[in-house]
Amino acid sequence: RLGLKEATVLLTELKSSGFSVGELQECGFSNSMLKQVGFTARDFKESDASAVELRDLGFSFEALKEAGFTAKDIKGPGQWDKEALRDLKRAFTAKELKASGLTATELREVGFTLKELEAAGYGLKELNAAGFNAFDLRSVGFKTGGLKVVGFTAGDLKRGGFSVGELMEAGFTAQQMRSGGVSPIELRECGFSASQLRSEGFEAKDLTGPEGFSAAELNAAGYQPRDLFAGGVTFEDLKAIGYNCRALRAEGFTSSELRLGGFSAKELRQVGCTLDELTAGGYPALVVEAVDGRSAISLKTAGFTAETLVLVLQSEPCGCAVAFWSLLLLSYSSPTPLLL
Repeated sequence: RLGLKEATVLLTELKSSGFSVGELQECGFSNSMLKQVGFTARDFKESDASAVELRDLGFSFEALKEAGFTAKDIKGPGQWDKEALRDLKRAFTAKELKASGLTATELREVGFTLKELEAAGYGLKELNAAGFNAFDLRSVGFKTGGLKVVGFTAGDLKRGGFSVGELMEAGFTAQQMRSGGVSPIELRECGFSASQLRSEGFEAKDLTGPEGFSAAELNAAGYQPRDLFAGGVTFEDLKAIGYNCRALRAEGFTSSELRLGGFSAKELRQVGCTLDELTAGGYPALVVEAVDGRSAISLKTAGFTAETLVLVLQSEPCGCAVAFWSLLLLSYSSPTPLLL
């Protein structure tokens, strides 16, 4: 039996003589001895050794690749650990590793860039699964439409730097964009009409303000006076677009609201408000009595002084001329003429 040294010398001579790995294996030489005397990974491959066997024998990934093995051959049925993946990265391109069945997530973990992975042929869905965000994906040319399909929200894309116009092109609704942080003003600037926004559930209060839609635009879009008032539109604005006291009362505004909106007791009385409604609306008792149909003379008889009636007239700027002249006549019988 030969010692290790003698066996090594003999094996070296046999190798130099042209014997193959397979022939020497049949003679009982171990793979480790064959590797030790200089047989390459390619020599072993020609003798039907597998990449997994050669990997276990200590050949580097670079040597295995040079021998003609693919990353898939080297991987075998097992799973890669992170250290092995890093070694693979030094020997193979992202495209070669993709062909071996490795995922974008695995390759990202060992340092492949998004650009390298995208160039290797990984699709948007795979890159999304690997954890790349909208900002990253935008940087390599992906558009909103594709990003929306794989699950990115309007908010994700807005944070990723996409414009409101691009979100619209992708088919996001106004409500989806609003949920993603797009303001109603931005939606308006991108061409959404008040009518479109109303149809998507926006309330008038969402669309008013210095840069929002006007009361007239909102009303034309279908928002009713109640909606507009709740959204901050004033009674002056409502009057300006054609809503008078009668129309507002028909829309359900209370006598209290109409009083605060600047309408007089007389105006409310003329559109059908009862005296009880005026009282409930906060109009002073004197004002209510002054519009109950009695003349100035009957009011004087009821105990109203001329000074009180003047105050009533002042609080009711729409007081009729008849009442005015009645007071003037009363002043002739008063010890002190009225100064109206």
